[in-house]
Amino acid sequence: MSKNSTDKLLKLFDVYNDYLLESLTSNPKLQSAITEMVDKEVKLRMRDVGGETIADPSQLIGIDEVAKLLNMEINTARVNMSRHPETLPPRIKIPGTRSVKFMVQDVRDWIEKHRER
Repeated sequence: MSKNSTDKLLKLFDVYNDYLLESLTSNPKLQSAITEMVDKEVKLRMRDVGGETIADPSQLIGIDEVAKLLNMEINTARVNMSRHPETLPPRIKIPGTRSVKFMVQDVRDWIEKHRER
């Protein structure tokens, strides 16, 4: 595709995008319905974890985020991951990589299990 054709296509896309945006914002009922739908979806998907909002409790997080949730120094958490894995929530080893992740729900469950009563 030539540069001229690409430019024309991008211009057409911009015009169409502006038209759609104008259509949505000029119709109050449609705008209200979309806002309500988005708000419901956001409330369903968003969770508060350690003062940070994440999209899904099954979301994978790294050792740095786990350390924050456990109020632990990041270096301590990293050392514990290899030397004392029992001091951390269950982890997930990503096959074919050196990456280790934690499911947010596993971290929550682990914290609840170790909470003194």
